Amino acid sequence: MTVSERKRPVRRRAAAATRDGTIQSAARAIQIIRALTYAAGPKSLAELSSELGLHKVTLVRLLRTLMAEGVAVQDAGTKRYAWNPASLIRLVALANPLLAVGESVQQALDEVAATSGGTVLLFVANPAGGVAHVAARAYPPTPVRFELKGWPPCPLHSIASGKCYLAYLPEAELEAYIRRGLVAVTDHTITSPERLREELEFVREHGYALNRKEAVGQSDGLAVPLYGASGNVIGGLAVAYPVSYPKGLRVAEVAGTLRQCAGAISAMLSYERWASRVREFRSRARVQQLIPDSPDPGFGDDAMPAVRSAARALRILTLLFSVPEGMPVGEIARRRGLSVVTATRLLRTLEREHVVVRDAPGRGYRISPMPWIRIASAFRSAAGLAELTRAVLQRLADATGVMSSITVPDPTGRMLVDQQVVIPDRPVRINPNDDVFPPLHATSGGKCYLAFQSPGLLDRYIGAGLPAWTEATITSACQLRRDLALTRERGYALNVEESSAGVGAMAVPLRDVAGRVVGAVTLASVVTEFTKESIREWLPLLREAAERLSEILAPDWRERLSRPA
Repeated sequence: MTVSERKRPVRRRAAAATRDGTIQSAARAIQIIRALTYAAGPKSLAELSSELGLHKVTLVRLLRTLMAEGVAVQDAGTKRYAWNPASLIRLVALANPLLAVGESVQQALDEVAATSGGTVLLFVANPAGGVAHVAARAYPPTPVRFELKGWPPCPLHSIASGKCYLAYLPEAELEAYIRRGLVAVTDHTITSPERLREELEFVREHGYALNRKEAVGQSDGLAVPLYGASGNVIGGLAVAYPVSYPKGLRVAEVAGTLRQCAGAISAMLSYERWASRVREFRSRARVQQLIPDSPDPGFGDDAMPAVRSAARALRILTLLFSVPEGMPVGEIARRRGLSVVTATRLLRTLEREHVVVRDAPGRGYRISPMPWIRIASAFRSAAGLAELTRAVLQRLADATGVMSSITVPDPTGRMLVDQQVVIPDRPVRINPNDDVFPPLHATSGGKCYLAFQSPGLLDRYIGAGLPAWTEATITSACQLRRDLALTRERGYALNVEESSAGVGAMAVPLRDVAGRVVGAVTLASVVTEFTKESIREWLPLLREAAERLSEILAPDWRERLSRPA
């Protein structure tokens, strides 16, 4: 090993931590994810570099990490990047309580838009970038209104919501923002530090901020501060009018309406409200929230990610999705196989990016509802995506006469969960058990998943034990390896009463656009229906459905929503 090779890891670690204890590369990874979820379609490397202010080499390393973790994908033809729609298969089920909060926020915005006659915008600040993003919006039912289409992130000093955020920053952070320079977005943007300080004093005195054509030349507006779950200002709630709006800006009336709405939204983000959402969801949902019982084994024999801290941050988020109520930092560190210091820095980074919150002593960190408010529109589109995938499963069920489903591993990577199920309309059929989640090795879909994972992941799965689910379940490591080798060879897996007495199933792998196996497409029925003839007849139909689903889960999935299924 050369001297330069020995020094390289040291330089990487020194560059990773910032003065406030956060980790820059992890923050950048979150910012890339945010940019991809906001995008109407795939983005080029140059577009991401310009939007985020990151060097292309840095972006490539981070994007490779996000792709390795299954969060981002690259279109093989255009080389453009997008949020991986295959991740929606898992997140839609896990995020239902968060989505419910997002829907409640949207309803509140719609009511304000209707009463105020203006376009209502919920902005969330991104401190690292010095900008604010539109997290949600609502338009009034009037012909004269301010239309927002493809608006990029705005510098904080150029919008009323940004001024609300800056007004309540600690003095040192405000000075650091001003020293970076106050760029002009329009001819009316405030670029003088003295004038900006006067404007922020006005905000603190009156409780609202004004915007006079400072971000968009033909729009005026006002905003009030938006408080997060921890009681800190995280952005602003604004209303915008065209300068030609006949009624003008009714400041006192509109500010009062906005304050009432902002207060209601802040209450929605509280721990108490969130916890009640989780309990309500769990009482009626068939998707269990499960926690791995052992520390994250690290990266095993898989290729080391280009940016290890970014991968670790994403794996912490995966863990917190399993425990939406929150988890202490020590427990997070143990379960992810990290030191407490490293876990703390990563969590501080995620907290600064408004992805996690810590709003109650002893409850630790939890997923923040704010990211889900930001991407509520994407998940509303995801409902359309679910309709497309369901249509494929319905055709498969109609053609075979048996139950069809999309199955994926649960967050622990140990058990199989049905994410979408279509039951045929016929007398002889099976119904999924809402409370039963068999282990991967006892199911055809689980075998499809395991057969195409890395040797290291398979070794870790087998090393944790192969419990018997029924008398027919494979419990021998050697026998399971032989079965998985056969699955790889013929491209499908069988389940003969291994997960439930009297039930048979067959499955083929479900791949994302990058070719990674993320789950399986499964047919299940009474075991006597799985004869050699039926398997031979159904296999082409099953493969065709899996190919169609993989096509739907492509980077341009939003465009596909308008196409026939």
